[in-house]
Amino acid sequence: MRSSFPLRLSELAIIITARMWDCDYVFQAHAKNGVDNGLPQSVVDALARNERPAFQKEDEEAIYDYLTELFEKHAISDKTHARAKALFGVPGIVELTALSGYYGMVSMTLLAHEMPLPDGVKPPLAPRARRV
Repeated sequence: MRSSFPLRLSELAIIITARMWDCDYVFQAHAKNGVDNGLPQSVVDALARNERPAFQKEDEEAIYDYLTELFEKHAISDKTHARAKALFGVPGIVELTALSGYYGMVSMTLLAHEMPLPDGVKPPLAPRARRV
C-alpha cells in the first residue's frame, strides 16, 4: 500500500498494528525498514516488548496514541483526534486509519494461516497473555 507519510511514519504505523495483532511476521518485515528510514531503534524495541516507547518526535507519538486508542478502545478521544488532525490533516488521518486497517487484515491473514517466519528469524515480539 502506498502512503503519503514518510517511511519512518508509515512503518511505525505498520509495526504498531503488527504489535496490536501480535503478528511477528509483519513486525519483523517492517521494523528494519522503519529504523533504516529514521525510526529510533528504541521505539521498535519498546513496541516489541509491548511497552509505550519514549518518543522524541511529536508525529511518532501522535501516531502511537491515535492507533493505540483505536485498537484498545475502538474509539479516539477528541484530544488525540485533534492532535493527529493538526499534524496530518483530515486526509492524513484517514490514510493512517486505512493503512492500519490494511495491515491489520494482512496480520489476521498471516496469523489465521500460521505463516512461518523466514528461516533463521526469531519471533521479535514478547508474548502477551492471550485468550483462546
